[in-house]
Amino acid sequence: MASSTLNIRRILGNKRSREVFMVPETISLMQLVKQACDRGVGAVLVSDKHGKPVGIVTERDIMRQCCQRVDFEKVKAGDVMGRNLVVASPSDDINHAMDLMISKNIRHLPVVSENGLEGIITIRDLVHAIRQSDKDEIEEFVRYLQTSMESKQTDKE
Repeated sequence: MASSTLNIRRILGNKRSREVFMVPETISLMQLVKQACDRGVGAVLVSDKHGKPVGIVTERDIMRQCCQRVDFEKVKAGDVMGRNLVVASPSDDINHAMDLMISKNIRHLPVVSENGLEGIITIRDLVHAIRQSDKDEIEEFVRYLQTSMESKQTDKE
């Protein structure tokens, strides 16, 4: 399973893009969707007038709005965002992040430190990190076995 040294900071460091963008509560859903599509993201953080993250709009939120046939030009991000923003700290262990995401039924987890917003991790990021960690552990074990076998060969000669 995941190594205890696998924390959120390390996962953020391994992401291809750490860019996180926020939109104001007053932006229309049409503008939000366009910006999310342009950036290829499935969740957008929403900020208050002071630039502080106060919510998140996800693909699921957008799908619900489609089902309700709302006017995407008139409805604002602040009208549909999830307001109970769940966040992680960069020093949190990957297991803590997984537990949070499972218990809160979320797929996007903003990472916040004393310096502010550090990034967002997704379920996909966690799965990738665990797979890579497992691969690294296997490779390390194989190197250990090879070194051990070489050492024994040298001792026999």
